[in-house]
Amino acid sequence: MIDAPGLVHFFAPWKEIYSNSPVVDTGVIFVHLAGILIGGGTALFTDRATLQVRNGESEAARAAAIELQESHRVVVGSLVVVLISGIALATSDLPTFLHAPLFAVKLAFVTLLVINGALLIRAERVFGEPSSGAERSDRTWKGVRRHARASQVLWLCTLLAGTALANLT
Repeated sequence: MIDAPGLVHFFAPWKEIYSNSPVVDTGVIFVHLAGILIGGGTALFTDRATLQVRNGESEAARAAAIELQESHRVVVGSLVVVLISGIALATSDLPTFLHAPLFAVKLAFVTLLVINGALLIRAERVFGEPSSGAERSDRTWKGVRRHARASQVLWLCTLLAGTALANLT
């Protein structure tokens, strides 16, 4: 069980700083939104490119897989920034967020996003392995595309939940 009073007490100094400094407040929100824009935008762009290629045996699939693979550094780095700034935002008003069901929904979407990202990376690696035929390449490419589609949905659901959550505070 979460020790809410203990956590609230522990983060009280941070809440005081955050609440009384428009510069800190603006900075944390900016960093959070910049991480979402850069990471989510990169993911949505490369996911879209991935979904445009239907044939896993094509040269276009190999090029899309390389582009997708190269995007991971930006997307994962941005997710780290979003997670750290999200913790800073949540701990600035812990009583509100701990009791908001929508906060749990947003955390669930973020968790699913991270899990799907790991599965996407795994599917890419399987696709990149030497294959024993067009059928295997096409089947593994379908897995990459499935995770790219899920990525798009999860980024947008996470954004929607975060936008709605911002209206609580």
